[in-house]
Amino acid sequence: MLTEALDSLLLWPFVGGVLMSLLLGLGGAAFFLRGSAWQGLALAQGASTGGLVASVLVWPLVPTALGCAAILMGVLQRYQDQERLSLVIFVLALATSTLLASHFSQASLAAARWTEGQVYFLTLNDLLWILTLALISLLLLPWLYRIWLWSQLGVHQRQQKLINRCGRLVDLGWRLMLVVLGSMTLGLPAALACLLLPAWTAALLARGYNHFLLLSSLLSGLAFLVAWVLALIWDQPFAPVLVVVAVIQALVVYALQRYRRSPEPGA
Repeated sequence: MLTEALDSLLLWPFVGGVLMSLLLGLGGAAFFLRGSAWQGLALAQGASTGGLVASVLVWPLVPTALGCAAILMGVLQRYQDQERLSLVIFVLALATSTLLASHFSQASLAAARWTEGQVYFLTLNDLLWILTLALISLLLLPWLYRIWLWSQLGVHQRQQKLINRCGRLVDLGWRLMLVVLGSMTLGLPAALACLLLPAWTAALLARGYNHFLLLSSLLSGLAFLVAWVLALIWDQPFAPVLVVVAVIQALVVYALQRYRRSPEPGA
């Protein structure tokens, strides 16, 4: 089975999926540090809705999904109570997707892809988008690293102005593209699992800022690898398997942490 998973048909989807999961883990840490995990939830569902709209109107998939998510990002940035607004946007986008899928056959097929996560059938165009995002991430990572660090430490006025003018836009744009491409390639549930659960799990184990970023990315990649093998062996949709694996991974880490911190009998 493992040999089949690495043959000429599945090698590049495997590489693309691994890259995407690692990037989503890093992005999840960024959302965690910025205190905007709910924002990722709304953007992912908005990207999915944009993908359904593109299928109905026969528009380019990625630009349409990016456009829908960008509009939602702009709305979220205008209000301070982003948590409640993110939930409203998530529910509204979910309802819109359901309506589109129930009235248009094209949207129904697209909804299945966004829900189940057809990572095994990634096209060359999908892989090019992933590789482009990976390259952009490598180029921007030193800058993003400082932006996330400054957001935690607090900076003086001149540096804060620089972040507000340039870094904030770079950070928002990178996270926006990450969520859209992650939802498109891995499926919405799997992308959210890689975006949220590894970061929350890493927060229980991390001993510092650098360790947290690295651990979140590695836990996401590990969940992808386990889910890849299990979904192939059991012939199951990829996204639900990845969600279950990420949840189990988080629960195991949480249980181990509780066990380590529990006082010994008689202490």
